[in-house]
Amino acid sequence: MNGASAPTLLEVEQVHAHYGKSHVLQGVNLRVADGELVTLLGRNGAGKTTTLKTIAGVIQPTQGQIRFGTEIVSKLATHQVAQRGVCLVPEHRGVFKLLTVEENLMLGQRKQSKWQLDDVYQIFPRLKERRSNGGGQLSGGEQQMLAIGRALMNAPRLLMLDEPVEGLAPVIVEEIVAQLKVIKAAGVSIILVEQNLEVCTQLADRHYIVEQGAIVYEGSNADFLADEAIKDRYLGVGMA
Repeated sequence: MNGASAPTLLEVEQVHAHYGKSHVLQGVNLRVADGELVTLLGRNGAGKTTTLKTIAGVIQPTQGQIRFGTEIVSKLATHQVAQRGVCLVPEHRGVFKLLTVEENLMLGQRKQSKWQLDDVYQIFPRLKERRSNGGGQLSGGEQQMLAIGRALMNAPRLLMLDEPVEGLAPVIVEEIVAQLKVIKAAGVSIILVEQNLEVCTQLADRHYIVEQGAIVYEGSNADFLADEAIKDRYLGVGMA
């Protein structure tokens, strides 16, 4: 995917957001092209999760504009943003532990969605094996797969993932990376917030870094991989 040439799906322009008197986002600018996967990187507390929540309508921006497709969605309620095809999978997954896997998935189903149960089960065969189990009986990795699968049932054009592989075993991380590649290949645009830079560079077309509520870096995956100074300055890490 060439993000520079593909049509823009999401445009965030000079967005500010507050938690009470705390000015968390201070003029965020970013774009996601149709079919593109971008990461939003930064240290803890930099504003990554707040950016996702503001795009999703959980937090209302106090200034700036969010455009999705041809529509300005900055002032829409969360359910209205979701109806337009923006789905957020939160950091703690939000699985209903007393419902079965299949019941969890069906809660996300949107009428006329191209994603049906069989499609989700094909991407996540573990979920098919566990479809009669309660959400609380799943491992952390299986709960993450369930949260992503439920989001797919809502027919997302843009899928936003907040720390999807945090705390998971390496073999499960590899499985989720492979599954995200399949989802991206199916035409779903993705914003990924993730601390695991190896995962990010396996998946991303472009990277953004947020620092103190503003975007301080934007670059292609190749440029990001080559720029050790940027990673050291804003993320406190280097990559071998």
